[in-house]
Formats: sequence, structure tokens, C-alpha cells
Amino acid sequence: MSKKEWIKKNRKKLLIGAVFVIMLVAIINLYQDKRMYERKLSFDLSNDFSRVMQTIDNGLTMLDTIIEKEEMTYPEHSILTNGYSDLSMNMQEWRGIANRFGKFNKEVSNTVSLNAADSRWYIHSFLDQTEVPRIPPDEVAVTLDESQIEKLTYIRELTEVWAELADEIVPTFSYDGNRVSYDHQGFWDHTGDYNINEDFWIDFMIEADQATEDFLWEEYQVREMRQLLVE
Repeated sequence: MSKKEWIKKNRKKLLIGAVFVIMLVAIINLYQDKRMYERKLSFDLSNDFSRVMQTIDNGLTMLDTIIEKEEMTYPEHSILTNGYSDLSMNMQEWRGIANRFGKFNKEVSNTVSLNAADSRWYIHSFLDQTEVPRIPPDEVAVTLDESQIEKLTYIRELTEVWAELADEIVPTFSYDGNRVSYDHQGFWDHTGDYNINEDFWIDFMIEADQATEDFLWEEYQVREMRQLLVE
């Protein structure tokens, strides 16, 4: 049998084989693309978590100092406003990612993001940062009155709720009631390159939303931080 006759006789099998190879290559490429996408999201998640945990740390340590001194410096004002802004945006972004991956098995609110945004709004209102002068880092930006101190205390209390929850859920994060500790490299080592597939960040979002709602209602009978900040 000639080569031409053999090909003609086995054309159907050859076509099936070619289609199978093409489909296999396509599946492998899709899998690799998916894994690359998951790895990028995991990298972003690790960096985002570091910023959120740093905001929680700053929210506790800086606000303690500010409340005690009854004054806020320009760097403190900048760090806190940027930090609570990052926290709000990160929680919103994680919610979108979780929805795309079908991670939620129940309806989830957006409480942490909204209340972090309220906290940022209130602290930002102390000072117009569009024209911050070149000054020594310890230069006082604003002297706080009794009402402002009280409202910063609300923000500090809510931030502690998030710290206590992170202590239970987030790998390498700890809070002993006085001090925050977070090991970014240890977090990466613990969760690996594909931490987007882990459950801790989903658990943190769900539990943090519920803990926020519980705290605000049980302690102050309000549904959102803004109700306390505009009184």
C-alpha cells in the first residue's frame, strides 16, 4: 500500500487525532493562563494584605498616641487617611475577585469597606491636604477638641475589632491586645504562590463584615460609623 493510499484509508483517524491534539494544546494553554492569572492575583493579594494589616497596626498605635496627645501631626494625618482609603478599596476589590471565583456561599455585605471609607473621610476632614507645607515631621497639623477625640476613639475601637479578628484568621498576624505583629514574608511562605485559592481571605471578609455590624449595633446602636462621626 502506497503512502497516499494509507493516508486516504486512515484520513478519519488522522483528523480525529489532529483535533484531539489541538484540543489538548488549547486545554493546556488555558490551564497555564489560569494558573498565571491566579498567581498574579495571589501576588497582589499578599501585597494588599500587607497594606491592610499595616493600616490596622497604624490605626491602633497612631490613634492611641494621637488621642493621648490630643493632637495630630501632618505625617500621622497622611498615613491614616491613606491607610483607611487603601483598606476600603482593598476590601472592595477582594469582594469583586471572590464573586468572580464563586467563593461566597452566602450573601455578604460591604460593611468593612464602607466604614473604613467613613473613617478616612472623617480624619481627612481635619486638614486640607492639597497644600501641605514642607515642615518637620513632628509639626502639629491639628489640635483636637473633645468631640474629635471621642470620634477618633470610635474609629480606634472598630480598628481593634478588625485586629482581633485578623489575629484569629490571617496567617502570621497576631494581636495581643497591645501590639500588632505581622510577618509579610512569613505570610507568603505560609500561603504559597496560589493563596487566592485559600479560604482565609474569604473568611476574613465575611467575619469582618459581621463583626463590624455586631460591634456598631451592640456598642452604639448604629448601623454605620458615619452615624457616630456626624453627631
